[in-house]
Amino acid sequence: MADILIVGANRGIGYFMVKQFLEQGDRVAVLDIRTGHITELTEQYRDRQFPDHQRY
Repeated sequence: MADILIVGANRGIGYFMVKQFLEQGDRVAVLDIRTGHITELTEQYRDRQFPDHQRY
């Protein structure tokens, strides 16, 4: 199990990388301006994903 940070995780390659790492059992911290798709993964992998939901 690894601890991973992915920036640009809401769509595209970043999203699919997050999903793959979570399915492998890794813990993933994700960052993006938009969080729609990230929220879906957070609900599914609540114990292994750490989203950034703060707006600046």
